[in-house]
Amino acid sequence: MGKTCRFFLKFTPVLLGWILLALTAGMAFPASPQGPEHVLIISVDGLRPDFYLREGEAAFQVPMLRQLMKNGSYARMVEGIFPSVTFPSHATIVTGVRPAKHGIPYNAVYDPTGERRGWYWFASDIKAKTLWEAAREKGLKTAALGWPSTVGAGIDYLISEYDWQDPEVADLIKKHSTPGLIERVEKVAGPLTLEVARNRLKWDAFLTAAAVEVIKRYKPNLILLHLVQTDGAQHDQGREGEKVRQAVARVDGHIGQVIQALKEARIFDPSAIIITGDHGFADIRAQVAPNVLFRKAGLLKRTRERLEWQAFTHVTGAAAAVFVKDPKDAELTAKVEKLLLANSVKDGERLYNVLSRAELDALGTMPGASFGLEAEEGYSLSGAFREGTKFLRPLERTRGTHGYLPTRPSMSTGFIAAGRGFKQGAVIGKIKLIDIAPTVSRLLGLRLPDIEGTAIQALLSGETSRSWHRFGPSSFRSLAPRHHGSCPV
Repeated sequence: MGKTCRFFLKFTPVLLGWILLALTAGMAFPASPQGPEHVLIISVDGLRPDFYLREGEAAFQVPMLRQLMKNGSYARMVEGIFPSVTFPSHATIVTGVRPAKHGIPYNAVYDPTGERRGWYWFASDIKAKTLWEAAREKGLKTAALGWPSTVGAGIDYLISEYDWQDPEVADLIKKHSTPGLIERVEKVAGPLTLEVARNRLKWDAFLTAAAVEVIKRYKPNLILLHLVQTDGAQHDQGREGEKVRQAVARVDGHIGQVIQALKEARIFDPSAIIITGDHGFADIRAQVAPNVLFRKAGLLKRTRERLEWQAFTHVTGAAAAVFVKDPKDAELTAKVEKLLLANSVKDGERLYNVLSRAELDALGTMPGASFGLEAEEGYSLSGAFREGTKFLRPLERTRGTHGYLPTRPSMSTGFIAAGRGFKQGAVIGKIKLIDIAPTVSRLLGLRLPDIEGTAIQALLSGETSRSWHRFGPSSFRSLAPRHHGSCPV
């Protein structure tokens, strides 16, 4: 055996295998030697960084979040994806890729044939590998409670989010959840009724009780929990409504209950806790309905039988995808673009921005659309176009929305991380939503192919984290694991 081979055998029996296998193209992540056995991710819908950063008399009442900040690390802002809405963002959190790759481009399904309606409830719509799939491959137990796009997912302990507008929603949730789990939770939280499923406050309370039950009884290695009432309050009252402050305080209490369950289950010490969100919020005072332009130009109409269109705007909050029936029709495409641009400013004030196909590709979003629209702050978009619908409609009072480009500060969401695997006292200026899945993969030693984000190494603790800081995953993107000569690495 040569000197070179003896050197590698002596000094790198494990480390070299980790580096070459784990960091290749950002695909595989070895678990930290001092890493967690359990990772809890709580997504607070509409979480804004100022919920935990604001100080003084205007500070939000979030003692649990502040305790986690004190004992862990946090980011001052998280840059999301476009459109900055719930379902695409949650798919990004669990895949580490943007909508064009994970397959959830909007909240509601876009289907010009009209054959499929509703939102992206189903896990089968996610085309990228998820954290729960990677965890189960490794033999870890998984749980997801109210997490978007999980109907039919291969998750051990699952309570799916489903169509709250359906009068049978409570029964549908039970049908698409882990058999017997709802009934077990009902013993401590009361029955899952139509009112509970539709009321954001009661739904959050039910899911919190479910998380407590699942953690104490089953001790999953990966736990995903989605709390929603902060989103509803901001839609209703804007950023600074009193209902928003109340919702934030209640959610902080729910987070405390779940963390207490980790302690009672005796898995708090080996757990990593991540509190994050999907998007921020902006105040709005008016709505713009671009489809009205297409109706008036004879490019869009609805008959009793079907929707007839040459151009159509699929709206999701303050963002929209504009589809041209025949994208190869240069004359029609130019007409649509000219129509949109000509009406984007009113009385000297910009209503929305038109995004080119090249800009959408750079954002990794809205596949198949000819253009994208992003409302200016202060405005939201509407998909309505029937007779009588106004192109520009002022609102009676201030409300809130999201969906804007993620580079807008108001769209930033938050990130707090504490527990095993994370540093104490680390503060980072900005991370990206696509970085969360790689970070969790790093902590649990999972494999995620083709991720677009990177692990947040500045917040990770332990010797392995320092190795990542020294080498950096990008240094190994061109490497592939291989054996050299007769040296059995």
